[in-house]
Amino acid sequence: MVEENPLPLISVIIPVYNQKLEYLNQAIQSAGRQTYGNIEIIVIDDKSDIPISNENNFGMTIIRETNGGVSAALNTGIKNMKGEWFAWLSSDDVWYPEKLEKQMKFIREHPEAKVVYTDWEYVDDTGKHIRYEVEPSFKTIEELQFHLCHRFFGCGSSILIHRSCFEKVGMFNENYRGLEDYEMWFRLSKEFMFYKVPEVLMKYRTHINALRINFPNYSGIFNEIRTFGRDLLNYSKFKISVVILGKNVQDTVEKCIQRAKESNMVDEIIVVNDGSTDKTQQKVEQVLPFIGKQFTFELIRNKNSLGRGKARSMGIKRTKNPLILCIDGDIIPESGFINRLTRIMDEDPFLDIVAGSLKWKSINMGMWGEYYDFHITQTAKRQIGTALTLFKKSALERVNYLDETMTSGEDSEMFFRLQKAGIKFVKISDILGTHIENRTLFEMLQRHYQYGIDRYKIFSKHKDDMKGQYNPEELRINPPEILQLMQNLLGTIGTLGFRDAANNSHNLNGNDEKQNIGGR
Repeated sequence: MVEENPLPLISVIIPVYNQKLEYLNQAIQSAGRQTYGNIEIIVIDDKSDIPISNENNFGMTIIRETNGGVSAALNTGIKNMKGEWFAWLSSDDVWYPEKLEKQMKFIREHPEAKVVYTDWEYVDDTGKHIRYEVEPSFKTIEELQFHLCHRFFGCGSSILIHRSCFEKVGMFNENYRGLEDYEMWFRLSKEFMFYKVPEVLMKYRTHINALRINFPNYSGIFNEIRTFGRDLLNYSKFKISVVILGKNVQDTVEKCIQRAKESNMVDEIIVVNDGSTDKTQQKVEQVLPFIGKQFTFELIRNKNSLGRGKARSMGIKRTKNPLILCIDGDIIPESGFINRLTRIMDEDPFLDIVAGSLKWKSINMGMWGEYYDFHITQTAKRQIGTALTLFKKSALERVNYLDETMTSGEDSEMFFRLQKAGIKFVKISDILGTHIENRTLFEMLQRHYQYGIDRYKIFSKHKDDMKGQYNPEELRINPPEILQLMQNLLGTIGTLGFRDAANNSHNLNGNDEKQNIGGR
């Protein structure tokens, strides 16, 4: 009498087409040496030119196919599998010995799980380590679906799927000879949550003959499948949360809100009034009756200013949507700016953050405003921040949001962490809004002094990344240098006075004594 194995049977399906025998043997051995005690191995030979045998003593089954591609081979394996669970192993990949055991342990602890994946290791053609690939994990099926609507994730050789899933969504689409897993993930995610075992449990091999490297029209097929997936999952259900941060922005906040609500992609607006002493609160309250039923609107009022880091974080952490648009309340965005930001993000599936450029308009700095506006506009085109920026919320979560101890420069500091985490972001040169600067020249000098203090905080945390930008020894300024700076400034002011007088003269070449600008 044969005792029945109490462990669920896992069917390991290995599609093969003209694979290097060394790689194929390593794949088969890694399946056969699993510490999990109940598997069957089915090799689907997709009409290879090389001989494939079952001399490895793992009791595997070999099924000959007619070169229908990976999807057809996988489907043949599914039709012939006896197991409760489907495991796909590419013929050039390698499993860690405990891979299946750890996935099944997770499943016993989470019996609702029907699709389970892992992190993995990227190796070269010799098996040498390149990097570890940490896959995203998801708290809800909506997060999973949103991620897929932007980009593919996962590795086919890492995934474990219950056979009932195929009964629900169908098998692999044989029209695709590549990216068939991406198309399948869309259909699975419509019905099933994906769960991750947060461990590296397999090796993905890259080599000159790998399918992904030799895949014709990869981007075209990718976009075709993504479009299909977005239609299937009703991508329009994913909305944008707008977070507007302002202090003493009574002259601009209404227009800022109006521009944000123009887009049908927005369904939530959160305004953080961070200690305003002007009529900002009243201006926002005046807008409330006109917000409309399609919006969730929240007004957070901080009686005393908490600083930009903490105040902006308050708004961001209360958002409900997977896309977050941060806007400073002293900015008047251009019409259609949201469509421009989202279009740029859609063009690159790996792009998580898009910032638009701004032009500055000073209203209380007199003649200095013209020079300040030109300088800061040119500088802002090169720097990325949170003044008018679209984020995927998952990117902010990965770096634990902003540093709430910083009163300014909190965005610059966060972008160093985003860069270290490998998160892709871009600053586009398109002018998508006007920053209305209502400070006086003296207030702006005070502001830039504070910028310097906060810049030092950033430097203290990210010295290696800012190497070459600052050298404390070179920042020492002695009294003669200060005097020289003052003399240069006085000369500049005198030149400006001469220029303005000349521009106001009606007859530069005449003898009108009233226009004598040469002094006493």
